[in-house]
Amino acid sequence: GSTNAGDRAFEGARAGLAAPAGLGAGSIAQLSEFALCGGGHRIVQSSDFRGGTVTVIAGGFEIDLRRAAMTREAVSIEVFAMMGGVVFRVPEEWKVELNVTPLLGGTDMKARAIAPAEGAQRVLRINGFILMGGVEVKN
Repeated sequence: GSTNAGDRAFEGARAGLAAPAGLGAGSIAQLSEFALCGGGHRIVQSSDFRGGTVTVIAGGFEIDLRRAAMTREAVSIEVFAMMGGVVFRVPEEWKVELNVTPLLGGTDMKARAIAPAEGAQRVLRINGFILMGGVEVKN
């Protein structure tokens, strides 16, 4: 069946209330975040992070990926921010490719990328559209 924005907002609020305070759903492998006139904070601790979606309308979200790991070479997060913003905190071993289109908004790339001691460098692609808002990436 189809899912409308109201149902997504309700499910997101219910999941947020059910999760331990301050932790969000730590073991989630794929993001599916929606904030309308509000916001949230999600700490991802998955050992197989797979990307996902973050939608913010008149609010904000902070996504902390510093404790997450990827088994794939690259994953993508689709972002839509209108009159709001999203802050991503990423591990220093990840390379971040920021591919967003801002309209009356902007992006701020503050993340350092340090080559990992072993294994291939993982790539996080952040794609999307920003209308009167912003996306910030930092460690």
